[in-house]
Amino acid sequence: MKIRTAVFLALVTLAPFGTTRAQISNPLKVTLFGGAALPVGDSQDDLKTGYTVGGALDFRAPLTPIGIRGELTYSGFDAKGVSGDLKDVGVNANLVYWLQNPTPAKPYIAGGPSWSHQTGSVSVSGQDISSSDNSWGFNLGGG
Repeated sequence: MKIRTAVFLALVTLAPFGTTRAQISNPLKVTLFGGAALPVGDSQDDLKTGYTVGGALDFRAPLTPIGIRGELTYSGFDAKGVSGDLKDVGVNANLVYWLQNPTPAKPYIAGGPSWSHQTGSVSVSGQDISSSDNSWGFNLGGG
């Protein structure tokens, strides 16, 4: 009887450590995404709705609300009225702050520098014209 009581007390004492360890998540998280890309501003007059696909890699040290995220995206748009398209490859390096929330949802705010390489091509009267450009920027958002 004493052995059974000792084993029971040992398990009750160690149970919180097992539960706490199970709640600490993996510091790396991979995300894949895709969907419609809507042209805005002046580009909506010349481009049709396109698509975006991409992925992200998050690193967040356990028990901290701050982490980093690297993203890679690829977007494509067809031109309106002419034979042509626009392709965009983008890279973002974000600092991420996960907000404290008692629900399973994990809202966050992210921001950081971004780089984009755009390539456009159009065919007019049988002549193919193409151009490309690199741009640096900054992004800020949340989810």
